[in-house]
Amino acid sequence: MTQRLNSSAGIVLDPNAIESMMMAYELVSRSLHDDTSRRPEVVKQVIAKHILQRAEAGELEPVALAKGVLRRFGLDDSDLVARDLR
Repeated sequence: MTQRLNSSAGIVLDPNAIESMMMAYELVSRSLHDDTSRRPEVVKQVIAKHILQRAEAGELEPVALAKGVLRRFGLDDSDLVARDLR
């Protein structure tokens, strides 16, 4: 199954890719150890934007996506593992 398809409107991601991005967002959120309900909307948008950019570049593994975003922000990703998704 193809996870990325180019279209005239940009990139189209299948449900599996979207699920991977959602899991990556959850991992980043857990790594930040803050109350997501009190997180400013702009922070949520920046996290989502960076996840989407990495996914569009071809990275669709949730832990790798999350680690890339955390590194982008200069944050420690050493304790981030797939088991955090449970």
